[in-house]
Amino acid sequence: MFNKVRPPAIGRESPYEADYRALGPLKAYADSRGDAALILHHTRQMSAQDPFDTISGRTGFTGAADEALVLASDDDKVSLYARGRDVEEIGTTLEFDRKTGRWKALGDREDVRRSEPRKEILGLLESYPHQSMTIAEISELTGIDRNNVKQLLYKMKHHGELITPKRGQHAHLTFLDHQDDDYDDNHGNFT
Repeated sequence: MFNKVRPPAIGRESPYEADYRALGPLKAYADSRGDAALILHHTRQMSAQDPFDTISGRTGFTGAADEALVLASDDDKVSLYARGRDVEEIGTTLEFDRKTGRWKALGDREDVRRSEPRKEILGLLESYPHQSMTIAEISELTGIDRNNVKQLLYKMKHHGELITPKRGQHAHLTFLDHQDDDYDDNHGNFT
């Protein structure tokens, strides 16, 4: 219902500038009292890679706010995302208890959503922090089909869950703590 109290745009003011200016007095009032002001706003139905891009309207809302929170549901899970000046960015999976009417934090979104085979591979690689492994070694030690391991490793590298120190070798991120400084972060390989 912010539209009911939003002042009209001034002159050739852009929509972003109008939104930013409209939130200014509320933010100033809250800051002067040391309080927080919470503005509830809807999100668009179309999904986005970045949950904050789903906040409906223009980016003036998120630009003026110190923090923004997005409650989003996808794949039968609900996640709370937070980003801002005074908070560390979070993505937490939540569960609603209908009996108590309370939300319960289940943990980091990526950890909760990670499949059992992915957890098993990460656990294996983490237990060998000084070495990297081939697909065949990972398959043999986990008992996961070689083709499945290959597909999972590709996805896990793409999501930044592991590294490939050299061609055909895969390692947990802690592998970097035990190596020289010749790792290329941009490509996930050693130079």
